[in-house]
Amino acid sequence: MSRFLFIFALSLLYAFVFVRCGSKYSEDANIKPEKDDDKQFRMQKLNMLWDKARKRLSAEKLKMLHTELKIQDKEELTWKRIKAEGQDKEGLIEAGLRKKLKEIGRASCRERV
Repeated sequence: MSRFLFIFALSLLYAFVFVRCGSKYSEDANIKPEKDDDKQFRMQKLNMLWDKARKRLSAEKLKMLHTELKIQDKEELTWKRIKAEGQDKEGLIEAGLRKKLKEIGRASCRERV
C-alpha cells in the first residue's frame, strides 16, 4: 500500500511540474525571441567584450573593434567546426585564436574615449 502511495505521489509531483513548467515542445518554449540589438555576435565571450567596450570607447574605435570582433567570431565558429572534425589535435588553431582575442581585449582596454 505504501509503495502505491509513493508512486501516486511521485506521479502527481511529475504531473504538476510538467503542467506548470510546460514541455520543451510547447509553443512558448519554441517561439524565437526578436533579435536582440545587444547580441551582435554569435559567441557569448565576444558579446561580453563588446558590451564593455561600448561603455568605454568612442564611435570610431567601436567601429574598428566591431570589425575585429566580427572576424574573430567567424574564425571561432570555423575553429569549432574544425575541432569537431578532429583536425586541430595539437590545439594550435585554438591557441592562435585565444592569443588574438587577448590582443583585441588588451587593445580595447587601453584605448579610452
